[in-house]
Amino acid sequence: REGSVWLGTDGGLDQFRVTKLTPVAWPHPVLMPAIAAGDGGTVWAGSKRGPMVAIGDRVALHPEVPAGIICAYRDLDGGVWLGGPAGLWHARGGPFARVALPVEAVRSDVQAIARSRDGALWLSVRGDAYRGILRRRDGVWERFGVPGDSARGSAVDLALVVVADSAGRLWLGYMQDRLALVTDDTVRVYSAADGLHVGTVTAVHVRGTRVWVGGETGVMVFDVAPGHAGRAPRFQPIVTAGGVLRGVTGIVETADGDLWLNGADGVVRVPSAEWQHGLRDPAYRARDERFDFHDGVDGPAPQVRPFPSLIAGTDGRLWFSTESGVAWVDPAHIQRNTMPPPVRIRTLDAGGQRYAAAGRVTLPPRTTALSIAYTALSLAAPDRVRFRYQLVGLDTAWQDVGTRREAIYTNLGPGSYRFRVIAANDDGVWNAAGAMLDVDIPPTFVQTRAFLALCAAAAAGALYLLVQWRHREAARALRAQYDAILAERMRVARELHDTLLSDVAGITMRLDAATHDATRQMGDVAWLADLRDQARRTLNDTRRAVGEMRTSSADLISLGAQLADAARRIFAGTDVRARVESTGRARGYPPAVEAELLRIATE
Repeated sequence: REGSVWLGTDGGLDQFRVTKLTPVAWPHPVLMPAIAAGDGGTVWAGSKRGPMVAIGDRVALHPEVPAGIICAYRDLDGGVWLGGPAGLWHARGGPFARVALPVEAVRSDVQAIARSRDGALWLSVRGDAYRGILRRRDGVWERFGVPGDSARGSAVDLALVVVADSAGRLWLGYMQDRLALVTDDTVRVYSAADGLHVGTVTAVHVRGTRVWVGGETGVMVFDVAPGHAGRAPRFQPIVTAGGVLRGVTGIVETADGDLWLNGADGVVRVPSAEWQHGLRDPAYRARDERFDFHDGVDGPAPQVRPFPSLIAGTDGRLWFSTESGVAWVDPAHIQRNTMPPPVRIRTLDAGGQRYAAAGRVTLPPRTTALSIAYTALSLAAPDRVRFRYQLVGLDTAWQDVGTRREAIYTNLGPGSYRFRVIAANDDGVWNAAGAMLDVDIPPTFVQTRAFLALCAAAAAGALYLLVQWRHREAARALRAQYDAILAERMRVARELHDTLLSDVAGITMRLDAATHDATRQMGDVAWLADLRDQARRTLNDTRRAVGEMRTSSADLISLGAQLADAARRIFAGTDVRARVESTGRARGYPPAVEAELLRIATE
């Protein structure tokens, strides 16, 4: 169904399928091949072991170039250059011919080759006599110094990458975040201080005004315009959803804008819209497509040399070199798996028991945890199948779980749930229908709504009783406070009765006697009678006040009766007739409140 051929033998089961990248079958073992584009879509490849080969419809040997090639390059005019310990070779429309090297490069390793638009040939060499850049101009070889290079040269000063672009610029990549731009005889060195952060520069690719720089810790890009040498560039990193782009040693931007990379993690494709979105929004993670051994990539890209490990052929195909081979892909015709994978729910486990995942599954009450096993029937690349699932009734969104094939839920409550799972094949084609399973967990009595209603009613009753008790306690506290005040008043009343009232009563009796005697002897003594009456009124008022102070809470009369008695006393002997009326059930108020009300009414 997915285009695979299955072959069973006594040795086991084998699968044959068309991969996205086509690996090249070599006639002999190869180690870290160097590749360069030839005419008509062919590719030249050489390595430390074995002779040079031309890869077209078949692999053709070219023994005229000996083994030991560690650098291959196609210049802007279509010429092919090969370099290594065996020397330097060049061909353009004919056989390869040896190119004489200066004495500094004899028995040296040619690390990188470039030929600029003005015809100058640039070499990066590493040897005992010299380590650095050599330039041949007008048939004369000369050393070319780059700011920061030491006189003798070191590993840090060795250019690992030399690239000539169609605008006449030359780019040299070094260790420790150093990139040199050579324009005519002017050199501008970019470093970490300028925002370049890729570690060792192992790949440079120029398309138009964009310059891509790859290294051991990532990929960055900046735009270079005419006259850029005097202006600081804006290096921008390419960040992908697949993670860090490690050890990138080959970069190609195709005509449609897609970015292809070859690195330590295999082959990566970043669509044009994705990396451009990432440049506009630094927080965005560009979606990428990664290719590995499932797709015909035999191992990682070389990390030391030869560079570049990715080139574009003259027919539009892309060629990738690895540590042990070469593979190619046509970006316009990539093999795709268009079959969405059927999804199956295998089993449901809960409480130590396994249930068949068919129809509706009813679990025992008090079930709080379950696990559901599922799979997708895609055998082209089963370890690339991705899943999403959702437990309707608990999850509010789909969970993207990658390649995991089991869903685990805990702390579940009673209810009805629906488990849904969908899957995508190795090319991201989703089966949106997926599979589903209904799960019921019945409630116990204590989990029913009736039990919850009873609990709510009990809580409301308890709250009502608590409020009533609180009110009674507050009233009891007020009554106790009033009784304490009343006890103090009774004590004061007793003191007054035993002292003040006795003295006033004695004064009153003596005034009575004095008034009687004075009247008999002197006639009318009204002033003395008035004094007697005043003393008697004072005695009555004091006795009444003492009586009120000694009244207990049980002896209090109603507020209405107290108001009526006050009205009678105040309006006695006048034409005013006062009447006090009350409606409703008589009720008591705190004594302090009744006393204040009585005083207000009396005033």
